[in-house]
Amino acid sequence: GRGENAIEAAQHGQRQDHVLVLAALEGVADKVRGAKVVRLAREGSSVAVEEVWEHRLMRNHFNGSVVVDDHLCGFDKAFLKCVSAATGEASWTLRGLGKGSLIRADAKLIVLSERGRLVLFAADAAEPRELASHQVLTGRCWTQPTLADGRLYLRNAGEMVALDLSAGEADAAEQEMTGGGE
Repeated sequence: GRGENAIEAAQHGQRQDHVLVLAALEGVADKVRGAKVVRLAREGSSVAVEEVWEHRLMRNHFNGSVVVDDHLCGFDKAFLKCVSAATGEASWTLRGLGKGSLIRADAKLIVLSERGRLVLFAADAAEPRELASHQVLTGRCWTQPTLADGRLYLRNAGEMVALDLSAGEADAAEQEMTGGGE
């Protein structure tokens, strides 16, 4: 039924039984909430929901978090963070990007800062390892990067860029981001 589909959709790419259900819901009964992780379990034809943890550690502002191993990586206001999905404890925190958005592709985090800086990180729950970065847009960038058919699409309110990351082009794109192609 619908419950089974919801569990299967929620578990895709995440811990088998843990789901991030909420981030940065502010102003609810004068309480600023951060993230909440719940455990879902089938009980006959229904679904039982048990809270695993909730706290203010991961307050996504305008985009969600991604799963890396058994961790959640995302922006807590203006800090890029990685927290344990099981406990909510921070594994690492990175300052300096401001607010931003991210996606995960293969073993990489593709991060777009609010100010248009594109940063490529290794998807590593142990430490933030920057692989490349480049200023690709100006102005406020609040839209999550989109990756489709080997192209990475990035935009702000007035312009859009598409980077070809298809086979053979990815090395050139990374070289250009690091300044090695000049």
